[in-house]
Amino acid sequence: MFSAVRSSPKAVLYVPEKLHHKIFPSSLRRITDSAPPFESSQSRRQRRFNFVDTCLPPTCPCRETPDDPRVGQASANSSIVAYHSYAIMCSGKQDWAPKISLDESDPFARYMTNAFSSRGPFHNPMLKHSIINSSFQSTPSEDGATSVYLFPEFRYVNVPLQPESIARFIKGFMLSKKIPSGVTDLSPQVASELRRKPLLTREFAWSNVNSLTILICGHPSRKKLCSVLGPLLEQEFEEKLQTAGFELSQDPPDVEFHKSLEEPFDTTSDWRQKQKFARIGMTSHVGGCNRAGNVIIWIPPSFSGHPLAGTGVWYGNVEPRHVEGIVNQTIIGGDVIKELFRGSASQHGPKPYLPREAASLEGLDVLPPQSII
Repeated sequence: MFSAVRSSPKAVLYVPEKLHHKIFPSSLRRITDSAPPFESSQSRRQRRFNFVDTCLPPTCPCRETPDDPRVGQASANSSIVAYHSYAIMCSGKQDWAPKISLDESDPFARYMTNAFSSRGPFHNPMLKHSIINSSFQSTPSEDGATSVYLFPEFRYVNVPLQPESIARFIKGFMLSKKIPSGVTDLSPQVASELRRKPLLTREFAWSNVNSLTILICGHPSRKKLCSVLGPLLEQEFEEKLQTAGFELSQDPPDVEFHKSLEEPFDTTSDWRQKQKFARIGMTSHVGGCNRAGNVIIWIPPSFSGHPLAGTGVWYGNVEPRHVEGIVNQTIIGGDVIKELFRGSASQHGPKPYLPREAASLEGLDVLPPQSII
């Protein structure tokens, strides 16, 4: 059973919110999501997006957008909560309970969401984690393990369904790698509990994610508009990606146990010369459903030479008529479409970096989703 989220006193550190001011020093609390603590100012200056104002109109017939007055009414260029990581759980389902944290039929989703909640054992006031269910299938396993995609690290991990295994997975893959260099007044115990334990990755079978991964919000029991738009966008992306030369994959990635703590991505050849795979999945609620359809595009680091390699781009207000333009302008061309842009995330940190000429655009106050969701 997964009822005991705070599974082992030695495995986790639980700090009630009312004690944060005593445990976490002011220098730590001042670090904001908009200034990722683990990214140097130099790397922030180096990362820029090439923006285009609008999405190109379709050149061939596409599916019709539902006649709903809510479509496109809210600007996509709004602030988004910045997340340290995204865990995309592979449920194999197309619908979920309205709140996956309360779903009695899905103990893994309940454990993961509650573990990072404000009362959970892995709650950290500095870093947020987005826990989302998806329609992706898990890797078949004799012990009943489930699978998780992790972004923006682009990893896919098999996780046994025991509370202690899930806790060790979180500590090995999801906690932050470093304490910010400017923070020096943490106790050794707190600093240790906040840091990732990379040696634990050897206990799990995992692989790098080398395929284009597209997540589309479509949660019928949560938001009707998303459940209507989501399948239309999924079909449109399947069609347009195949036209662009991508091979769609329904199978999960192959996983294995690794002796090394990091497995390098294959960046030896230009992405255009490689066989290109894409996975498309429907997800539970990602946030901002008044800007449906919400589409998150993860372009892997192995897409060597691609301007957005290793980056996730979150678009809102996406309609079927936009899909061809998104494929050609963003997925193929590497441009970010300003009118649809909600945020971005990358291994560089959770803040989308605007070019100087776009930095002062009114209403474009965006925090990605490593942000992305």
